[in-house]
Amino acid sequence: MPVLFLALLFGGCAGGKPAASVSESSASPANKSRPSRPAFIPISESQDGVEATIENIAKENGKTVVELALSNHVYDLSAMDVKNGSSFSGIKPSEYNIISSAAGGHHVQAEMIFEKEIFGSLTIGLNDSLVFNFNIP
Repeated sequence: MPVLFLALLFGGCAGGKPAASVSESSASPANKSRPSRPAFIPISESQDGVEATIENIAKENGKTVVELALSNHVYDLSAMDVKNGSSFSGIKPSEYNIISSAAGGHHVQAEMIFEKEIFGSLTIGLNDSLVFNFNIP
């Protein structure tokens, strides 16, 4: 009996081959990690009771997508001409899309799309007096 136990212990239970580890058996090309970019840390600026937050910036396929949140308790932000008042390194957005608007336009989630992968000075203009400036590395 002890000889059988030792044979199983040193020889393995499956014909002398050790069982594959979990990491080997679950590894596939889809699971292998690609080098990741550092996560974008949201940045905010407040002015006259309005808060503008750049929640994310994605640069892919020759475009830059800026995810933006605007919040206040005075203005209908969904009615403001953000597209024409904004630029990124001097380039106007090709699109400005409101993703969601709540409380009569006082809280807006939106995205701006630029036709180049860019960085530098990002200006969000809501009107002549509400202009937010961010530096994006």
